[in-house]
Amino acid sequence: MQLPPSGNKHDFLSLAPYCSPDPTEIGGLPYVCHDGIFNPEVQSIPDERNVNEMVTRVRVLCLAFHFSLDTLYASKAAEFLRVWFLNNNPQMNPNLQFAEMVPGLYNGTPHGIIAGNDLTDLGDSISLIKNTQAWTMQDQKKLNHGLKSILTGS
Repeated sequence: MQLPPSGNKHDFLSLAPYCSPDPTEIGGLPYVCHDGIFNPEVQSIPDERNVNEMVTRVRVLCLAFHFSLDTLYASKAAEFLRVWFLNNNPQMNPNLQFAEMVPGLYNGTPHGIIAGNDLTDLGDSISLIKNTQAWTMQDQKKLNHGLKSILTGS
């Protein structure tokens, strides 16, 4: 398991997809970037995939609630959101500081925000459950604060 430079396994990590170890350097550092040449190592780090899967599950559950009005779906969607963003011990720290990392060059790049692009879908999904007992105004306020932290790193 590759850890972010922080050493904290709860910090989001993704590698720049078109940067690979330099074969001419011992240890491959710094990585070299070649547009269009994908580094398969990127797929060995599950953070981006896990975030995208969570967003998809929340979307499907919120839509299931919207069409069925079965609160079980809204409750499960809210549970996912709380585990990922609101619990005191979240699965992932709320930042993209180490997104699009290029080993040996950058711990994270501004382009890393792309790794969190599916997070924007959460707003539409949550709007489908926001007037239920499953998702409270307090939950929404906490989530807004957490998402602001992801985007600003504060």
